[in-house]
Amino acid sequence: MTLTCDVFLDAEIRDRTEVIKATYDKYLDDHPAKKPVESTTSINPGKYHKCAFGVAALKAECERIRRTPKGSRTHTLYGLSAAIGELIPEGHISGPEAISDLIAAGVAAGLDRAKAEEQVCNGIEAGKSKARHVECTQKALRIDLSGIPRKSHGLA
Repeated sequence: MTLTCDVFLDAEIRDRTEVIKATYDKYLDDHPAKKPVESTTSINPGKYHKCAFGVAALKAECERIRRTPKGSRTHTLYGLSAAIGELIPEGHISGPEAISDLIAAGVAAGLDRAKAEEQVCNGIEAGKSKARHVECTQKALRIDLSGIPRKSHGLA
């Protein structure tokens, strides 16, 4: 499916949510990309703490992947996935979150999903075998403030 925002021959715009859902259910519902990626590395219960360093590293590496030019995307995705994988065993970032974000960055860079998944999973596993110790003093905190009205201070 391609969304161009151009209306073809001034045709009427109609809601096709149900048609898209039916197509998705028929052809994509059991796609391997939807299955969770199993980790072969065990993490001690309670060890995962999602530090600010891990969150910032994942965000920065995903941005680097998105900006990688054609010709070096596969190599870059693997290498940066391995670097992030080094942070997983000590709990600086969650494995499933890292895998999901890295695959999305690879796809955004122009790789097909299967290739992105392969490179990310291989890179993460390689990285986890070389755990990196990082001293982190601040934990990341994500707060959803979308439902809180803003207080007006008389500023325009």
